[in-house]
Amino acid sequence: MKNEKKTEELFQAFGKIDPEFIAEAEPENRSVQIRPLRRILPIAAAVAVLVVLVAVLSVLLPKRSAPVLPEKETPGKSSELPGDKSADPMKDILLSDAEKADVLSENAQSCRLQPGATGLIWQMEENGPCYFHVLTPEQIDRLEAMIPQGHMAGNTENRPDVRVWLVKPDGTVQTPYLRQGKGNEDFLRLQDYVPELIPSDAFVDACRQFLSGG
Repeated sequence: MKNEKKTEELFQAFGKIDPEFIAEAEPENRSVQIRPLRRILPIAAAVAVLVVLVAVLSVLLPKRSAPVLPEKETPGKSSELPGDKSADPMKDILLSDAEKADVLSENAQSCRLQPGATGLIWQMEENGPCYFHVLTPEQIDRLEAMIPQGHMAGNTENRPDVRVWLVKPDGTVQTPYLRQGKGNEDFLRLQDYVPELIPSDAFVDACRQFLSGG
């Protein structure tokens, strides 16, 4: 009986709880559940604004073009030498002189020079005919003085296509494609040679003047 009375007293005590206390307790639990969502919303909004801003700037800002790099020159491709327009500055001058010059021999090996002959002998091909253009002793001396002023011929790709000899009154033969010295002298004979020099611009201009009759 005593237990039954205590149970009834407990139920009566719970029944007398003020409803206002119950109402105050419910919003506290709800606010705890809503707070994480309130924190995420501002962050998501900021990320969205940043994405839109980047997209707009990428459209409005001008795009930079890639720099144009200069083309690399292939080694050995160019045949030009310093100070000369080509590796064979005498070629055009001698070709234009072919109609004026006399054919001296069929080739350099069969050429026979006579004492007293003064002039310029040239050959366009190694086994081609040799041409002779008469020059004065003064003109030969002037050209001879310019022989050491040439440029180095370099490798075989830059060597000239033509062969040239200067014949002095005493029968001495020299070429402007070798250095001055005993190795660049012969007598009444066209020596065979491997070019060491390319004639200078002054030598080429003097030949142009002499061969044209100037």
